[in-house]
Amino acid sequence: MKSKLTILLTLLILISCGRNKFEKKILGKWYDIRETGQLEFTQDSLNIWELTSTKAKWKANEKEIIYEFKDVFNDSIKNNSLKYKLHNDTLFIKTSKDSLFEFKFIKAENFTDFIFKKNNVIINLEDNSDLDFEGVENKYGLKIFVENKNGIIKIKSEYSENLENLENDLEKILFDLSPYFMNEYNDLHTERFTFKQWIRMNIYYSLFIDEGIPESRINSIVEKLRKTKIRKIYRVYKTVETEFVDFNNLKKIKL
Repeated sequence: MKSKLTILLTLLILISCGRNKFEKKILGKWYDIRETGQLEFTQDSLNIWELTSTKAKWKANEKEIIYEFKDVFNDSIKNNSLKYKLHNDTLFIKTSKDSLFEFKFIKAENFTDFIFKKNNVIINLEDNSDLDFEGVENKYGLKIFVENKNGIIKIKSEYSENLENLENDLEKILFDLSPYFMNEYNDLHTERFTFKQWIRMNIYYSLFIDEGIPESRINSIVEKLRKTKIRKIYRVYKTVETEFVDFNNLKKIKL
């Protein structure tokens, strides 16, 4: 009788041989550079997260990804294809419907790993197992990174290399959100809140802080942030990604 280890190794070999060389290169998780979607290519399926989640069968050659999925409204099978280019850990995709617009995806282990790759930082977040996921809209968060580089603390935002341009950073995140946030504000909130009040209620800072940064330094950063138009501040902790939580929902605590 074969040992359990031998059977396991045999299964792993069979699984690894189930995909061609082009498909093997794109296996894994890929995150939309705009932080609005995720693709996960597994041996069995393509999982797509955007406004909703879709599971599909897929195959690929050197230039094209072909996938089929079940229509949620009538259970019919739909086929689609994507033109793609792969450069290291970056995946460029064009859809068959709009060949002029190119989507850019970054390969990462999870959403926070993707955020760090996108912003070129290396941060070890502190673990806080008592925290739950904070259900705030990730798209409204202006990210601040506090990185410990060989004993030197480097602080920057997702738009600037320091914290001296926070008012401009606010304008940039509002520009990136436009026209989504303006439609929401004009449709629902113009009679209830001024635009300045809406910003205070919805836009917030997300602090990604390297473990071991002194509390005194963190407090000074928070104090500087509180002097801006954005008043809500959250600190992000280590997050384990699961299929039961939206891929971009993070463990946070309000400061």
